[in-house]
Amino acid sequence: MRALRNGKGEDTLLNAGSSDLVVTSPDELLSDAAAKMLSARIGRLPVVDPTDPTKLVGYLGRGEFILGYEKSHQEEHHRERSSLLQKAVKLALRRKVADRVGAEK
Repeated sequence: MRALRNGKGEDTLLNAGSSDLVVTSPDELLSDAAAKMLSARIGRLPVVDPTDPTKLVGYLGRGEFILGYEKSHQEEHHRERSSLLQKAVKLALRRKVADRVGAEK
């Protein structure tokens, strides 16, 4: 897209592209991949096999970051709800035990 904006729409991909590829691997942290994309000012990262960097296994785009954030947010919400539920159960059990102890007196 930069080549088109810069009036180089008639160039070949070889001429318009970059030979200094910015890539990621499946085991890289999402935050590190995001930092690479931001610093290189690119919207997608090729994902390569860490044992063979010439083997493309996919790509990571901005949309995947949004989906990743959403999934993380949902998991956090689930953990918070589970934690609140556990606290409520513990409190109910304590009250039940206290009621029994009070009734025995």
